[in-house]
Amino acid sequence: MKKYSFLLFILFFLFLDKKIIAQDTYIFPKANIGFHRGGLYTDLQIGYAYSPYKSGFGLFEEMRIVSVGVESNYFFKNDFRLTPKICLEYQKGLLLWAIQGRLYPAKNMDFKQASIQICPQVGISIFSTGYISFGYSFGLNNRDITSDLGFQANLGFNLLRE
Repeated sequence: MKKYSFLLFILFFLFLDKKIIAQDTYIFPKANIGFHRGGLYTDLQIGYAYSPYKSGFGLFEEMRIVSVGVESNYFFKNDFRLTPKICLEYQKGLLLWAIQGRLYPAKNMDFKQASIQICPQVGISIFSTGYISFGYSFGLNNRDITSDLGFQANLGFNLLRE
């Protein structure tokens, strides 16, 4: 399963490019790498961004993003899991506020019993294309499957290309 996740990562970025729906909205790929108590994770997401300014995305722009994707967790109690996730972000200038929601399956990818994890984050955005964020991930249910993941650090990329 791990070797296929890397292949999907490569294919994702080769074939998905920013599409302009209107002058101030974008669909684009996102990628993140980070760590929490469960170990190292990477994810791929498709984001939809809206900027109230007509000049595009820049250093002092405001941007609202909704994204969905899949997270790969490595070293998570010695098993590999693919986790669906959704993220809401608000970026204004250099500041980033985000909240992530994850649906962690039980071992062997059993989604019948899954743990919902929520992670509010705050961070620094760099030209709306890169960001560093820090948050705390905690479980809402089924904590016996996946306990709270605790503090999380994240390095992310919005692959917006003009």
